[in-house]
Amino acid sequence: MLQYLARRSAYMLLILLLSSVGVFYSLRFAPGDPSGVAVSAFAREEVREEYRRRSGLDQPIYKQYFVYMGNLFQGDLGASLITGKGMGELLKNHGKNSLILGFAVRSCGGSCQQRSMA
Repeated sequence: MLQYLARRSAYMLLILLLSSVGVFYSLRFAPGDPSGVAVSAFAREEVREEYRRRSGLDQPIYKQYFVYMGNLFQGDLGASLITGKGMGELLKNHGKNSLILGFAVRSCGGSCQQRSMA
């Protein structure tokens, strides 16, 4: 039983690691530039470069990933590009409704979907 739990935990960690790599890299390789969202579209190139430097976006992508994971392990989820507020604060304020909705759907256990399709 202990061996089974250890093996399942190892698989879980591997999947979490691969998922984080996949999501991180797919967001970084998406078209567009995060500085275009955070800084005005009419900002000078020097302002955009300064934002990229402060945000670490001028670093190689593997370094960005390790900084991201290091911050994540310390509980720092980063900041919103739109509002500049910390993601922890945003989740605390707005995550409650998502949790309530998730628990409501989970408690239906699929029976809600079957009734609505009948």
